[in-house]
Amino acid sequence: RVSAESALARSAIDHGDVEEALRLTENARTQPGISGDALRESYSIAVEAAIARGDEAAINQVETFVAELPTALATPVLRAGQARLRAELAHRAGDHAAARASEDEAIGLMRSVGVRPLLYQALLERARRIQDHDALDEARTICEELGATRWLEKIDALSEVTV
Repeated sequence: RVSAESALARSAIDHGDVEEALRLTENARTQPGISGDALRESYSIAVEAAIARGDEAAINQVETFVAELPTALATPVLRAGQARLRAELAHRAGDHAAARASEDEAIGLMRSVGVRPLLYQALLERARRIQDHDALDEARTICEELGATRWLEKIDALSEVTV
């Protein structure tokens, strides 16, 4: 069931329905005994949806999830997602130093465990927030290496804005 809800949530994001994605990932994350890859996937989608929604309440709700987990369950990928959300909140509050520190934490954690698709998202978020061309170039390289043509379209659109 959790995998199905995560797949539906991914589809909802791809079709612009972040509300539905947040609902589905909340359902998945609250299933008894969820852990491992299922939890990682659900939480990663929730992070993306919360940032896309742009609502601080949604961002806070998703961010709090990891803070409430037992330490042993708060994996590097989950902590990286939490750091992405903290970066977004800090950016919105105008605290650019805190945003940068949280971005660095998220990017470092993702690099340490080799989750390149999530690293791409964090780099793209950094590029969007501060027009970081190096982050955009690295995100492009990741997409090209992964053959992620749909993601390249997002980079091209953001490149037009940041040039």
